[in-house]
Amino acid sequence: MRWLERSRIARTSRAEGDLLRRGLLAALDRDWAQVEESLGQLVRADSRDVGAYLALGRLYRHRGEVGRAIALHQTLILRRDLDPDQRRDSLAELAADFQYGGFTGRAIAAYEEVLEHDKRRPDALRALLDLLVEAGDPERAWKLLRRLERIEGRAKPGRRSELMRSIAQRARADGRLDLARRAARKALRFDADSVATLVLAAELDAESGRASKALARWERALDLAPAQAPELLEQIAHQLIAKGQRPVYERMLRQRLARLQDDAPTCLALVRLLCDASEPDEARSLLEALVERDPENVSAHVALGRLVLGAVDPEADSELARRYGVLLDALDTGAKRKERI
Repeated sequence: MRWLERSRIARTSRAEGDLLRRGLLAALDRDWAQVEESLGQLVRADSRDVGAYLALGRLYRHRGEVGRAIALHQTLILRRDLDPDQRRDSLAELAADFQYGGFTGRAIAAYEEVLEHDKRRPDALRALLDLLVEAGDPERAWKLLRRLERIEGRAKPGRRSELMRSIAQRARADGRLDLARRAARKALRFDADSVATLVLAAELDAESGRASKALARWERALDLAPAQAPELLEQIAHQLIAKGQRPVYERMLRQRLARLQDDAPTCLALVRLLCDASEPDEARSLLEALVERDPENVSAHVALGRLVLGAVDPEADSELARRYGVLLDALDTGAKRKERI
């Protein structure tokens, strides 16, 4: 708590010290009503304690009461008894209020004013960096990152990659696909093994008709994050099939399965594709081989069970078919829950 470091309360009366201790204990217990009460009593006891006011404003923001936080910090800034550091802290808190409330333009202006008086303030630089990405101003965001790196004395490729990926995502949302693709490629130059960036770059390539590049990036992401393979394959399927490129997706799965014969997620993805195309015989052969290799793979057993159930005449024993279907649903739900854990 920065306000505590600058507070005069701990050096004054015993009563005020007791209020401070109660407030701190309440904060540890997340009893925010008691924290507010203690801070309110502190500022009433000594209206000169700017740190307590800042803490109270931050509490309002933490509870989502942005209007109260803004009003408090604006009132604080108008006081004439603040020293330069206190005024900058109050302005930085007001900027954070605007940012939390979604007032992007006002937050940018407030942080810029803070940095006019303190060019090396890292918290303001980081916040302004996020806001410039949100506002769709990648050039200024990039310059600001370089400035932050000079202050910290080191460049962080991971942070550069994250920034460029954020810029790419924002540009994509705004329909600026050329900028999005350039930013994604730049992000990969800083971190070639970022799965999130590879997936984004692949999707952008697919959207622009660069299927071969997209497939290469997806393959790389799958190799780097095998645990995420089911989700990634589902994304790839959605992306390619929606674009009418089902054969491309099937070819990718078959090539991957030829390279990684024991890759269960790829096998199951191909099985789903074959079943959708009404090719149950090959799907069943693949599943039987997968179950033989990996007898504890519940998802494979469920998929094979559904194929078998689909081949049974439900009129022969409708109750048995119904119960069998319920069992498969329960097994499938349990398997998916286990994968998420």
